[in-house]
Amino acid sequence: MPSFDTTYYGLLRTPTTLNIGTETATFNAYIEVIRLAEDLPSTYYYLSLERDSRFNSADYPTDFFNDIETALGITLVAGDTFIARPLDEGLTKQERQVMKLDISAKKRTRDGNPRATYDITQLPDTYNGNVPGADDNPNTGGLVVGRPWIEQAWTLPAGMDRNEPYNGSGGSNPTVPGAQYRTAAARGVPIYSASGITFNDLSASALDSISNETVGLYRRKYVGTLLSTYGAWTDYLSTWFTDPTRGPISQATFEVDEYVSFGLRTDLGAENGYTLEWKGYLKAPVTGNMRFFVDVDDDIMIWIGASALAPTKDNYLLAQSGGTRSGTNGITVVAGKYYPVRMAFIEYGGAEQFQIFANSSAGATVYNGQDLDWAHNSATKGY
Repeated sequence: MPSFDTTYYGLLRTPTTLNIGTETATFNAYIEVIRLAEDLPSTYYYLSLERDSRFNSADYPTDFFNDIETALGITLVAGDTFIARPLDEGLTKQERQVMKLDISAKKRTRDGNPRATYDITQLPDTYNGNVPGADDNPNTGGLVVGRPWIEQAWTLPAGMDRNEPYNGSGGSNPTVPGAQYRTAAARGVPIYSASGITFNDLSASALDSISNETVGLYRRKYVGTLLSTYGAWTDYLSTWFTDPTRGPISQATFEVDEYVSFGLRTDLGAENGYTLEWKGYLKAPVTGNMRFFVDVDDDIMIWIGASALAPTKDNYLLAQSGGTRSGTNGITVVAGKYYPVRMAFIEYGGAEQFQIFANSSAGATVYNGQDLDWAHNSATKGY
């Protein structure tokens, strides 16, 4: 019989050893560890499992781990080791939380719970009383209701990245800022002119401040195209984004966008058939008029002001497909005030690009996305 040199710690605070004897005793010990792990309200150890070829030898006529899988209704993942580890070894609170989530994920999967996938980045970055460290999780916004558990109804298309194109990237790689992420001057944004432009007065939607203000707009990625084809603005429905089969597929650590744009990307061959949505606020840099310009491949829709909170196919500020624009590109604002913003980018295929630029009646200054002050409510992930 193969020998075991692994110590199996008990399931309470005081470690004990589970003695390994016959195959039956070993099997029962594994089952006991796993079942008790699932039933504890708080887990005090780490548990992972390995399909071990030692159990397929002549000493074990049956597949030991197949029997465990059958008994528990779970699938064990190859490549890890089976260790029950007490949590008094200097682990951080995040490590402890991951251990508990791993166990719970197995139970949820076994029970057919659709929310069996977790995203650790959705946990807050500080745990009270954590020793030796607290700030080891990237989500500074705190715990959102219902997370970190995700009902993953969507399927990621082959080759698609959950977060590309990265905010501020541009060129033939994901470097940020990218070589093709252009400044307003390099793009040739014109000096302000009001000729032939209708300006939307946004005074009714102006705010002096926003709750839980965090720099950048909140951007999420979805599978599928919001519109049926290029420039089909009348297809727009805000409820499109509520279908869980579309996502969001993006991960929280990539969802805050301080650039609010990305330069031309020519290296993302698998990034076809997706939609991005941004939510948040623009803090006006001037008092007076502003005009916006975009470089886009393929489509973009932009709402600024009250319409951003209740967007429709008819109330966008501007929409543009390639070089063809619909709507106006002018707004009237007051410096220091916050105005709601919503944007939707649609990529059908080929290269992708979205950069936003602006000028104003206050002078000769021109802006690209990174030059403007964007913000969002970190608690609500938008407004």
